[in-house]
Amino acid sequence: MSRGGGLMAAPRMARRPRRGLTLIDMTISVFVLGLLSAVAMPKFAAALEARQADAALKRIAADLEFARQTAISTSQVCTVRFEAAPDRYTMSGVEHPQHPGRSYVVELSEISAAIRLSGASFNGGNTVTYTIYGLPSSDRHR
Repeated sequence: MSRGGGLMAAPRMARRPRRGLTLIDMTISVFVLGLLSAVAMPKFAAALEARQADAALKRIAADLEFARQTAISTSQVCTVRFEAAPDRYTMSGVEHPQHPGRSYVVELSEISAAIRLSGASFNGGNTVTYTIYGLPSSDRHR
């Protein structure tokens, strides 16, 4: 018996801290992640589309410069013709750098399916020709 005549209290066990997450914790976490994703996706898609459009513009500018430099270095006229229907442009007088012997044709849909060529106008035509001096001239009849 105990000194006070009462019952002895059982020794208290130290409580271990809980490990892991409860179902409610997980549910809230998944909900918050879903909400953040729903808000971020449209902004991400718009940024991706803008990046692809920028890449297409840089590719066109680089290819126009490549045609100009080729005209100067080979002393031959080089022509770039834009076609809106299949969303592409063709470079005549320029050898494809990755496929020698083939025509240099750039399909803009290969850069991005979202890229559409609405048109190109060089003095009313869709073609620009670089002279042997690298000067651009447009030809309406091509």
